[in-house]
Amino acid sequence: MRPYLTESKHFWEKPGWGSVPPPYGLFAPSLENERNYIDFPRRLGETFDDDYFNNSYFLEVAEQHQIPFILFLSSYNVVHRVPFIWDIWQATCSKRWSISSADYRKLYENLGRHEKDLLNNENHRPFNFDELKAFASHPLVHLAPHGHTHQPMVGRYRQKMEDELEENLSFLRPFQGTLLEDFSIPCGFYTSHLKRRLLQRFQRIYTIDGGVLRIIGLFIAYP
Repeated sequence: MRPYLTESKHFWEKPGWGSVPPPYGLFAPSLENERNYIDFPRRLGETFDDDYFNNSYFLEVAEQHQIPFILFLSSYNVVHRVPFIWDIWQATCSKRWSISSADYRKLYENLGRHEKDLLNNENHRPFNFDELKAFASHPLVHLAPHGHTHQPMVGRYRQKMEDELEENLSFLRPFQGTLLEDFSIPCGFYTSHLKRRLLQRFQRIYTIDGGVLRIIGLFIAYP
């Protein structure tokens, strides 16, 4: 969840590309795009990543205070009705998971029944299609792309970026109020090259920290 207060602009306004103060980051072609793409009635907005059903619980607070918010959604889990891969890994595996180098689609395709049973947990399941349709129809809710499988778009998976984006956007286009010019980077991992490519497609890209990653062999390091 990321709060953005327009009153804070003097702390982070920079010529050209700028980022919101750490640990949150947003890059956009101009300050006006960053501030005015949604009419924030009280100068406050929220964003959520992924498509956990429990994000819908925020509606009560949003309605009470008239806070618009964005859900950046990974569509594979809604389409195929599977839990999120990191929740499955946490619940069923003892070894460490390589979050940036694992093939998310392959992991999903090889799930067993006991792993899919994690959908029974209301705190760990994604929306189903009908729930998401009803949720997206709310005037304070905006959906936006977050990649189809949530695959980090770094290392050997850079070549799959276009497929990830197109599958995700194709799913989202029919939903009311979808923001097709905003994108939240899966897992927050990105390189300078990826940022440039994404900004050719989107008006605004969001990260978890506002920093750039360096690829060093098989490792990813923060500067």
